[in-house]
Amino acid sequence: MFILRKITKAVKNKFIDKILNIPKAVLLGCFCLKIMIQLHYSLSRKERLRGEIRVSKLFTQGKAFISFPLRIVYLEEEKKEDVSAQVLFSVPKKRFKRAVKRNRLRRQMKEAYRLHKKEFVEFLATKTHTLNIAITYISNDELPYAQIEKKMIEALQKIEKAIV
Repeated sequence: MFILRKITKAVKNKFIDKILNIPKAVLLGCFCLKIMIQLHYSLSRKERLRGEIRVSKLFTQGKAFISFPLRIVYLEEEKKEDVSAQVLFSVPKKRFKRAVKRNRLRRQMKEAYRLHKKEFVEFLATKTHTLNIAITYISNDELPYAQIEKKMIEALQKIEKAIV
């Protein structure tokens, strides 16, 4: 990680080979690899579901299932943007009064989705529609990340089977 930070600074300052004493081709290869990894495992703003009209349409017309502790609602729409799936993460205030707990659970759900979305998005890329997804945490207890991650994987696989 330290080397990648140095490479980033070096690329910006254009003193690559002088700072690290490594050939430019090797450094640029590492830098390109870093960018490719970031693209596959990021959750950009385009990939997040926003807009009151879209969200209300998702919850009124969408199909739902439960992969406890997650409730998933999904709806296929015509492709308007260049993304295959848009996701919304929610933890109800009714179940967790403290914002700290809600934010922690939301971060854990985002992380689980972000790490396992690559295969899911590649599958959706072959489709002509965009998939809007809402993922809601429905348990009354805070569960460990490993369990949330396992259920997220199951939920994504279940969505794939339902779309086919």
